Amino acid sequence: MSDDEQFNPYVDNGGTCIAIAGKDFVLIGSDTRCSDGGYQILSRTLPKAHKITDKVMLASSGMKADADYLLKTLRNDADEYAYKTGKEISVAQFSRLVSVSLYRRRFFPWYTFNIVGGLDEQGRGRIFSYDAVGSSGEYQYTSTGSGESLAIGILDNELMPLITEERLDSLTIEGAKKLAIAAMEAVTEREIKTGDDFQYYIITKDGIQEFHHGLRRD
Repeated sequence: MSDDEQFNPYVDNGGTCIAIAGKDFVLIGSDTRCSDGGYQILSRTLPKAHKITDKVMLASSGMKADADYLLKTLRNDADEYAYKTGKEISVAQFSRLVSVSLYRRRFFPWYTFNIVGGLDEQGRGRIFSYDAVGSSGEYQYTSTGSGESLAIGILDNELMPLITEERLDSLTIEGAKKLAIAAMEAVTEREIKTGDDFQYYIITKDGIQEFHHGLRRD
């Protein structure tokens, strides 16, 4: 069988997700471009970050169809948990749910690369990142998607010194917003699958706020 005839059910619809955790907040968001994996843009207005509860969000890059199905599955599970227990699922519990859900499909994975962000019971920002089969880690900042390596380089440059010197608590919401915007703008200058609009959210004890910043549209 030639390479052209091999079964491949996956397509990478591109896009970049980004998240930064502060002392008492989380910034999480993505661009809104959806491509066919090449030069064709299928949509300029498809968000990749979604609300799960008032303190938890999920951002997914990779294959749009798989990301949508995963989001639907996880929301149903989170709603069932809330119905049975009478309380919303926490960010730590939801992070484990995502890992188990992805690992359960490891023999035919959902082609998604996910970030969970939210506030824990103490009000601190928490971020978890996953590969396609559920392997996860907790980070102070992270990125997934087609512009991951570019975004991480910029975040490393600005945030790694704060982590090394144990000064990350000094990071403000405005500082995180400026850094995230700078990272996404840099990605769109070099990566064609990311662009159009940076739709991002700030999670605090008061709830979730939505923001937008225009990106390159070419």
